[in-house]
Amino acid sequence: CACLVGSEMCIRDREWVNIAVHAAEQIFHAGGQGAEKKQYVIDFLNSKGLKISEEELDRLIEAAVFEMNKTLNSDGAKVVAV
Repeated sequence: CACLVGSEMCIRDREWVNIAVHAAEQIFHAGGQGAEKKQYVIDFLNSKGLKISEEELDRLIEAAVFEMNKTLNSDGAKVVAV
């Protein structure tokens, strides 16, 4: 998001990425669909008018997946990957 950490814009972008990653995981729950999941996230963010570089998007997706896995692992659920 090419912004200062903690800025309102960066927080908003991170929240939208989290929503998109969770939605992608619900829609594409079969294994081997990483490319489809990522494209869903990109399309979702574009529909919200967010302009995030691919490098920053990759970081935000990785962070969202990490947090999702951390939560799922604490509940004894399966690990996901986008």
